[in-house]
Amino acid sequence: MRLELPTAALLCCIVGLLRPSMDRREGVALALATTLGLLISVLEYCLTTSAHFDRPALMRALFGGGARALTVALVHIVVGRTFLLPFAPNVVPRPPRSKLPPPPPKVDTLVRHPGAAAACLVVLAGGTHLFVGVPGYASLGAVVMAVTPFLAALLLAGARVAKLDAIVLAVTIPILFVSSTLARDGQLMEWTMAGVNKQLPGLQADTIARDVLSALATTFLLHLVAHVHVLLLLSPSLPPTPPANLVGHITLLARVVAIPPMTDTRVLLALREAPPLPPPLRLAALAVPRELRIALTAVYWWYATTAAFARDIPAIDDYETMHRARVGTSFFIRYHLIGCWDQWTALDKANLLHQGSVDPAQQAPYYLLGAIVPRLAPAWPFFEIVNGLKEDLRFLPVPLLTQRDDLKKHMSIDTPSHLEKYVSAIGGASAAIACYLAWSLLEDHSSSPLTPAAAHSWSKAEHPFTGLPIPEWPAGMPVRTLLRADTIRKARIMGRGMLLVSIAASASADCARGRVYLPLSTFKGADELADALHGRGVPWHTLVPVLRMAESAREEAENSIKSLPKPVRAAARAAVAATYVPACCLWNGAGETDKPCTCSLNRAALRAIWG
Repeated sequence: MRLELPTAALLCCIVGLLRPSMDRREGVALALATTLGLLISVLEYCLTTSAHFDRPALMRALFGGGARALTVALVHIVVGRTFLLPFAPNVVPRPPRSKLPPPPPKVDTLVRHPGAAAACLVVLAGGTHLFVGVPGYASLGAVVMAVTPFLAALLLAGARVAKLDAIVLAVTIPILFVSSTLARDGQLMEWTMAGVNKQLPGLQADTIARDVLSALATTFLLHLVAHVHVLLLLSPSLPPTPPANLVGHITLLARVVAIPPMTDTRVLLALREAPPLPPPLRLAALAVPRELRIALTAVYWWYATTAAFARDIPAIDDYETMHRARVGTSFFIRYHLIGCWDQWTALDKANLLHQGSVDPAQQAPYYLLGAIVPRLAPAWPFFEIVNGLKEDLRFLPVPLLTQRDDLKKHMSIDTPSHLEKYVSAIGGASAAIACYLAWSLLEDHSSSPLTPAAAHSWSKAEHPFTGLPIPEWPAGMPVRTLLRADTIRKARIMGRGMLLVSIAASASADCARGRVYLPLSTFKGADELADALHGRGVPWHTLVPVLRMAESAREEAENSIKSLPKPVRAAARAAVAATYVPACCLWNGAGETDKPCTCSLNRAALRAIWG
């Protein structure tokens, strides 16, 4: 046990480091994997031990099995943070003009493997033969007999080896083999010194088989658990958040495995095509559970596509025609949101996008948003974002803008107060959406398990699109609602600050494209504005008010983060820290600085996560 105890202590330390960002889904997966490892070890001990009870041997078996399972589970959790989907959807996209038939509208992603399970039973028969009839290979036969029944059951349940699982096996099997070899050599040395030679011909083979088969069984179980958790999010008939009760959680997983739901093909294809989050948020997103990361990806893709319609200024030749088209697209996107939250049919929502001149190739983010987000978050912040993006429709091409005398009429941002309203509508609403998603996916919702967004019915008053926020809630409101409303207000301030930093960091590039987000009143004259529009950079004094507004908003960030669910606090700190790196660079260089590299953003995010 001299080697098993330090290994167990090291694994417990790693669990402690991951604990701040680990939610109940990963905790249940870790518990199930450890239980499987202990069961395999106990079964192998019962097969290989004689009639008398050998306590040291049992403890060695338990520590070894638990350490193997924990190693595989922790590597699976860490590597799994880099995958949006833990499984490969068995859906093949069709090219636009392909003559092949289109994929089915819904597919069963939890495919059974009876042939592989039957092969495991054949291996079990071979292991039984080794255990009973081949001298010296009883230990190898016991390992095969202990593991293969679990492998067969998991394959019948729908487990398989995806890309994520292959990476986990490639990493963990060498680690387990080295650890087992060191432990075996130490035990052989003790046995030889005691005058007892127990080195049998099959000892090396049973070590390899134990490591490989145990890692494979644990990986199958972890894949199955992660797969089912994603199906809970993607299936409207299932609760997206498992119960807080461990027994209820495992019962729900077993029910889904027994009767797997059919998954929308377009949702799977959209998740396969979804772009990654922007660099300041990419590393922070790895510190949140996968289900929340899927929802955030759907929201970000929708926002990026919608903002592109509003911010891509047409060429000067066809400006009038294209401008009317952009305004019409914004109108139909807003009605598409109404259809998503009012449960319109997919055909009606697709017709709305078609009338709004949204190309079918660009409809995937809207379909993904409508399939996942409406039962997790209220609609008000999305309407607020669309309402705020109307300001971007006023931008003109640079040649037209420089010819106008009434620049103020065609500038979206006139004064710092106008900028404050704009960033509140975009950045503030985006931060509020992240809070709603975190509460819906990471907390228990026994009153409305299928639609956690029903618990946020109070949120309408917190978004200016529906009217100004009320300063005080009426008497009799639940304390939990009051605390969450206060968190939303502080999170909105944090979101405003993050967007202000983004505006200051990209001010020169935006002005060169005709998008002037800096307040017009901060420019000292028309010459400074003309230089900015012609790509000669923006003066430092125009950035100072924006950066000061961002710094004042940062003070509210910690207060809002403390009120979020524990698994996302580290990610929120990392997102704020990485987003404010360009602001520090601008202050240090007085506006003359290069864009910070990805390494700088990652260092700031990691310090915030572990700091």
